[in-house]
Amino acid sequence: MLARISLSSPNFFSKVLVFPFGTLSESSKYSIPYNFSGIPYQPDTKTSAQVRTFLKTLNHDLERGFIYAYNNILDAIQAKDIEYLHNNFENRFFGKIEEFPKNLNENNLKLELVNIENDVPEVFHLDFNMILGARLQRDSNPNSLFKHELTTRENSANHFVVYSTSKKHFMFGLQHMNELRPVLQIPIVFKSKKRLVILKKDEQIKGEEIGKESEYHKVLFECEGDDLANMNFFTKVFGILRGNDRSEGMNEFFRTNIFGNKNGWKITDIDDFMKGNPFEK
Repeated sequence: MLARISLSSPNFFSKVLVFPFGTLSESSKYSIPYNFSGIPYQPDTKTSAQVRTFLKTLNHDLERGFIYAYNNILDAIQAKDIEYLHNNFENRFFGKIEEFPKNLNENNLKLELVNIENDVPEVFHLDFNMILGARLQRDSNPNSLFKHELTTRENSANHFVVYSTSKKHFMFGLQHMNELRPVLQIPIVFKSKKRLVILKKDEQIKGEEIGKESEYHKVLFECEGDDLANMNFFTKVFGILRGNDRSEGMNEFFRTNIFGNKNGWKITDIDDFMKGNPFEK
């Protein structure tokens, strides 16, 4: 079993059941944030490579940290480590799953990890989003937000997503906010043979019953930056969007305003359990 370290830590950077073999609907029934059948996914290696290249210019250890976090989360779910999950999940997400240990106990069920030996997940980056006008913790946001999405000219995998409380041009909404904290959002799909299975408490797994095929599982990572309540910030963002401020300017922006903060990373969704966990309250 891995020694679990918080995502905000400096070190961040008989028959197998049932249902049959677990489905997303059964995961929801017991409030388990995991699809026991995996998710359908067709790897997009071009987009993944674009995002990976950009992330490496920001922090060359970041992908290794995501793999470490994924393994920790699987370990914590299997161990029903609610304290760890509370510390590392976004508040609304955690509120939806905090009863799963009780639900398992009441239904005489348990979770086990299989195929754990020498398994290193393969990482596919789906996107790279910078969110403005909304907070990472969804309960801090208004009930209604209007979404505006912008794509950088340099790299179609990089997006700025702006939320505003006004239907008017999003700059109007943002200029009337008291504070701005950019949220970096990175959805990742992990391909791995390591997986969780769900069993009756009195059942044991036999080696020949463990599937050896890899599964895909999706995790949404987010990190909230520092306050940016000044117009120099808008100048920087729109310089990047217009292509006037090339990659080094964008890299410095993220290094300073997001990776330089102490807010840490949070998991905001797994296998679309929260349907992407929209930013509205």
